[in-house]
Amino acid sequence: MLPLGKGELELRDDRVVLRILMNAASQINNLDVYRHDNGFVKILLGIHSGKQVRVHIWDRDFGQEMSSSIHSHRHPILSRVVLGAFKEERWLSALSGKAFRRYDFSPSLPGRMELTDSGVIRLRPAPTHTRQAGDVYSIPLNVFHAVRPLTIPTITVFTQDLRLRSDGIVASESQLEKLARPSLMQTRDRAALHGIISKLISETASKLGDTR
Repeated sequence: MLPLGKGELELRDDRVVLRILMNAASQINNLDVYRHDNGFVKILLGIHSGKQVRVHIWDRDFGQEMSSSIHSHRHPILSRVVLGAFKEERWLSALSGKAFRRYDFSPSLPGRMELTDSGVIRLRPAPTHTRQAGDVYSIPLNVFHAVRPLTIPTITVFTQDLRLRSDGIVASESQLEKLARPSLMQTRDRAALHGIISKLISETASKLGDTR
């Protein structure tokens, strides 16, 4: 559980974001941390008010060969960019849309995902967005998207509402094999992440006049 009080998470509140970052930094060696298949580092912080809280980091080890798959989410998303920027392409389901292979996904062990080939899904492109530091945006259950960072590092604070659920789907132009994410990150790699987060904490606290 996060030390955020009893109210709902408010990602527009800089002090809430600061506490989330401080929580990530202080517990970095005890949390589930791994590199997602889409290239970013995913830090799982826990559940608060029915919402899973994460920090996502696109760091220097994000390779140019990495690309985000087109995917939906299993729960509604609210996210805030706290550092950097990224490009987000959105897609919507449509009978007249482009045909993709549909893969339903579900988590198994931490850091691992199971894919099930479920035939074909048709999607049409929706507006593309550039998300920059300070932007807060939502991802409803019926929206597909793909993300690529425009700067390194880019960091987002991310919540998903576990009280609502739908199918998680990956849409691919080519056939995919069973997907297995890398193992949980080692201590040395976590130390590098701690440095990135600590710098952001210092900068954020300075702006807020927070001397902790």
